[in-house]
Amino acid sequence: MRMLRIVIITSLVTLLVIAVFMHAGRRAYILRKSSGWHEWADFAVPADRVSLHADIKVDQQKVTVCNSGAGAWTHALIRITDAYLAEIGHLQVGGCKQFELQDFKTNSWKKMPPPNTTVL
Repeated sequence: MRMLRIVIITSLVTLLVIAVFMHAGRRAYILRKSSGWHEWADFAVPADRVSLHADIKVDQQKVTVCNSGAGAWTHALIRITDAYLAEIGHLQVGGCKQFELQDFKTNSWKKMPPPNTTVL
């Protein structure tokens, strides 16, 4: 009888601990998700924006972006639709970077590429 009591109490304590951890984990997940943790890029245009002078060409489902400005670019984003972005990274003055359709991704943690039927 005593052994049965110990097993029941141990099981209840274990279930309680598991329930507390599950509740805490779910709460943390919801807080992270609602705070925007899932987006990999911030495409908000700042109030003190700077014009980037670029030459852009689209040919055979490829986008070529060339920096024709006076300074290098770092972490610039280009967008082909409201849903798909690509990061240029670093581009020197006079430099160019070519993007294929599959280089563009959704702004979510999944980073889904556009469908092959997307026309640039």
